Amino acid sequence: MVELTAGVIVVATFLLAIIIELATCFLRFVLGKESAKDTTFIGEYTFGVRIHHGYVGAVILLLCYYLGIGGIAGMALSCIGWALILSDAFHHCLLRHLTGSFCFDLLYRNPPS
Repeated sequence: MVELTAGVIVVATFLLAIIIELATCFLRFVLGKESAKDTTFIGEYTFGVRIHHGYVGAVILLLCYYLGIGGIAGMALSCIGWALILSDAFHHCLLRHLTGSFCFDLLYRNPPS
């Protein structure tokens, strides 16, 4: 059994971030999906605000902190939260180099009516 040291948690977080990023790159560059176009239906529930996966990671971290979630569950949720934030940041930097734009829209371009 692997002892959960700080190093193991950091490595797990980065590996999970890489897996999430590979999934987003697959959706974007292989399947041609773009969240600004293909998830506009979510805008109906968020008043047109785009929800990046980094935001979800930040909410997970805040919930862990304010709800006092500790132990294995807290470590796992923290890994997931940080991985989502890292993946989102890396994703937008990667998009800047590949497309010329960070593609970090705060609102949907054509929110549903």
